[in-house]
Amino acid sequence: MLSIEPELEFYDIKSGFFNFFVPEDLTKLNAEAKKHIRKKIPESGLMETARKEALQTVLIMEKIVETIGWKLDYTALKIPQQKIDQLEN
Repeated sequence: MLSIEPELEFYDIKSGFFNFFVPEDLTKLNAEAKKHIRKKIPESGLMETARKEALQTVLIMEKIVETIGWKLDYTALKIPQQKIDQLEN
């Protein structure tokens, strides 16, 4: 799941000479910006980078707990052996 924070809603904006926005405009701009970011993420490679870093973290944790004689059970993560082999090399 991807989360883009913060979730903003604008309610009160001081009127000023150069302030041409109303609160609804800013709330809509915020929503459109998040929509644009979500659209661009797949082509950015961000999700693949995050997956690799998460898997590397799990492997590091596995090595740490092995040093004290424990075994890390990460079977619920369903990590393909091919991915583990790629990272260990």
